[in-house]
Amino acid sequence: MYRNILSQDDDKKDVSFKDFGELVSDYLNGDKLEKNYGNIRNIKKRLFVENGVLCGEMTFSFDSLSQAGLFQFDDDSPFMLYLEQSTFGSDEKYIESNGFYNEDVMPVVFWKKDVKEMKLVTQLLDDTTGTRSLVKLYTLWKQSSEE
Repeated sequence: MYRNILSQDDDKKDVSFKDFGELVSDYLNGDKLEKNYGNIRNIKKRLFVENGVLCGEMTFSFDSLSQAGLFQFDDDSPFMLYLEQSTFGSDEKYIESNGFYNEDVMPVVFWKKDVKEMKLVTQLLDDTTGTRSLVKLYTLWKQSSEE
């Protein structure tokens, strides 16, 4: 789930129209997200507005933990995700999860071996100065695609 998708100004220039176009063509209709993963399947993607911000969602299935960036040493070990080499960008930072995380020891999230759902929240930007909402462009795009 991606919440509050924004456009970052380029040298104080509004590039939100270009950014929204790339969001739709490269991510929603393209395979830019899929390239971050291995052989994932049953891929579903959508954009929507929730609480006044643009959100995106991607769900998929995979055949092995490594395809989702996870590791488990053996069946008795916890599930692990090394954040610095995961599918997340280097600018993202850990916010919360339903696992165990202590970045002072190592940047790995651990989930109990019997967990059924793993939750991980990261954040890309602390400071949203120089960013623009894409909600208006999404609304126009949605209206034009329904006509």
